[in-house]
Amino acid sequence: MQDNWLSILPPIITIVIAIWSKRIIPYLLIGLLAGGNLLNLIVPLVSVILLSVFFFWFFGKDKKGNTTFISAITNTEPNRAMLFALFISIIISAIFYF
Repeated sequence: MQDNWLSILPPIITIVIAIWSKRIIPYLLIGLLAGGNLLNLIVPLVSVILLSVFFFWFFGKDKKGNTTFISAITNTEPNRAMLFALFISIIISAIFYF
């Protein structure tokens, strides 16, 4: 139980360096690699991206004039597709991590 306080050091160091240098993205990635398991980021991120593309296509494929994959994605309802993708990726992440 004495090592639990060390778990807050990577986020604190990352936030301090990011604010000091004003370069957010590189130091967030360094903080992730320093303090966490990369799998904790990859599984939710990949599930959201893949499910978003799938639901953009799924909700746009039945609209009139959408004959190609790209036209189905560009002529869809983004709010509905993202809502479904986020809810399902939350469920996938919860199942994966618990």
